[in-house]
Amino acid sequence: MRDQQWLNAALGSLLGGPFADMPQTSPIAIGYGRAAKNRMGSIRLHKGVSSILINPLLTSPEVPEVVVLSVIAHELAHYAHGYGSHTPRKYPYPHRGGVVEKELQRRGMLAQSRLADTWLNMHWQKHYETCRPAAAAKAKTVSALDAYWANRQGRSMARDEQFLQSLSDRLAQRCGLAPLSAVWLYAGSRHKYSSYRKHLPDAPIEVHPLLAHTSVPGAVLEFEVCYWFARRHVGKSSRLIYVCLAGWGLEAEYQAAMQWRSRCWNALLARQRRAGR
Repeated sequence: MRDQQWLNAALGSLLGGPFADMPQTSPIAIGYGRAAKNRMGSIRLHKGVSSILINPLLTSPEVPEVVVLSVIAHELAHYAHGYGSHTPRKYPYPHRGGVVEKELQRRGMLAQSRLADTWLNMHWQKHYETCRPAAAAKAKTVSALDAYWANRQGRSMARDEQFLQSLSDRLAQRCGLAPLSAVWLYAGSRHKYSSYRKHLPDAPIEVHPLLAHTSVPGAVLEFEVCYWFARRHVGKSSRLIYVCLAGWGLEAEYQAAMQWRSRCWNALLARQRRAGR
């Protein structure tokens, strides 16, 4: 059973192993926090102690041990970067630029983190619904996707993951580039952007599921995918990304996507927040 003693031992194994060279600028305590759908763990500095809280739904034996260890390692990476600790802050943002993934890679834990991410993507939703059926039912009732698209008079959400990957493959061929995998993001309230990609060579493009509906213009999805092709090709410069897309004959898609995002994206996110997802 993953009780407090087990949790202390798990933390100790990481501090004595992959994170053995990490300066401990404040004492580290670990425990279980509140059950949540989208947050697996957190860390904060309180009264001089760095407190790591783990989602108690991870205590189930159905959840692989590597998932819990990866969650703890993720919070320790934040600690090492000066978030939730007295360590001088290394980065202005806790996640931007893939800094956590790079820290885990440096400490030899990236493979475990990817295994954990794969399990969470495939099984977490069902596990959450099993453990908290009442909360899951309520979340489904007020789901932003359901609430928003219910007013669309029967239109179906037809863009599945196979569609998204086929789109990515087709656009990569059109641009003469190596393909990237593309998946629908497991989105929570903190996801404000329409797509994401971690700073790792084989990381997938993760597209916000609010774009899955067929009423969202196809040019928007094409832009989201090609944006990451261009960013991989020329870096983060908006000007260079635009030049790159124009060179691939995607200027019309760029303009259409920019117009749609300025008109619709923030309103769609606001509907999502009001629906309580």
